Amino acid sequence: MGSGMMWYDNFIPGLFDLLNLRFAPPPQPTPPEEWVGGIEEMAALQREFQVFREGRSFRDSAALLNVGGFWNWGARKKWYDLLSFYGQCESDVAGQNGDERIVGALIANLALERPWPVYFTAHEWAEPPQVRLIGDPGNQRTLTRPLFYMRQLYLVVSVPMRPQQSQQPQRCRATTRRRASRWQCSFVTISMTTSLRSMGALIFIIHEECRSTERRLSVLTGVACLLRSCGSCS
Repeated sequence: MGSGMMWYDNFIPGLFDLLNLRFAPPPQPTPPEEWVGGIEEMAALQREFQVFREGRSFRDSAALLNVGGFWNWGARKKWYDLLSFYGQCESDVAGQNGDERIVGALIANLALERPWPVYFTAHEWAEPPQVRLIGDPGNQRTLTRPLFYMRQLYLVVSVPMRPQQSQQPQRCRATTRRRASRWQCSFVTISMTTSLRSMGALIFIIHEECRSTERRLSVLTGVACLLRSCGSCS
């Protein structure tokens, strides 16, 4: 998560951006009322539709807001699955899981006459995984500036993430060793049964005509077997 997103983890920054734009501060100077957006729009939606409420998961509210991305359906599903997972995590408040902590803070913030912008981010996974909030919507002194290039104070929601856990690098190294051994055996067989010039021409043709390593290895192994059988017949 990273690991929860699997091979879609390159979408994570953009997905955070979608959340952060929905909860962004209004532009300055304040635009005409019909241009309302960001946290002001979220407050209006909350008053009208109760997008966030107790008993409704943050994942479901995020789906209502359509902040799962539009680039890839697989990434969208994994992102919503990841948001659901935070209901199983602890939070920085005893007795509240991560999902309850996020939803409760958003409800309290959006109920304010002037709600604070919310910034969603991630921190490095630690055991046990814990959802953290920086700031109390009712106390301005507890809020922070997560973006050094902006003076705006934010309520910060930070979720735990870690890289995808995989044994793929070890498997790749083992596979590489096996391939190298097979290439070497095939090369030695061809070397023993053909002249140096013919061998060089043959390898060059295989390299040019076979675009994948697997295909080259397959053809080279086949040629080696053919030469081996011809040598046994002669």
